[in-house]
Amino acid sequence: MTPRDFARIGELTLRGGVWKGRSVVPAEWIARSTSPLVHIAEERHYGYQWYNLDFTMETPTISRSNQRLWNAAGNGGQRLTVFPGLDLVVVTTAGNYNAKDNNLPPLRIITDVVMPSLL
Repeated sequence: MTPRDFARIGELTLRGGVWKGRSVVPAEWIARSTSPLVHIAEERHYGYQWYNLDFTMETPTISRSNQRLWNAAGNGGQRLTVFPGLDLVVVTTAGNYNAKDNNLPPLRIITDVVMPSLL
């Protein structure tokens, strides 16, 4: 699957299961799968293959921004992150397989590049 294909899944989810004006996945399924169903940590939950959390961004130029996100994560740093409140889909791919810190490169892309450019 290419990053562009991965992004299409994010876009489909962001649009409530609708692709190019046609309902492909029931909106109820999208809502349920992206809902926090299982508590994992303080502000982190899990739905059906989606992690749910609030992303807090604070930098010298950004006082504070809280954004709800859905995140599908794969080994090596593959991430599909959907920010419904920002109408934004971010895809990252990496080859950091089986590393304990494989989440750091995708997280840094979002914290250091994507979010500062938007807020």
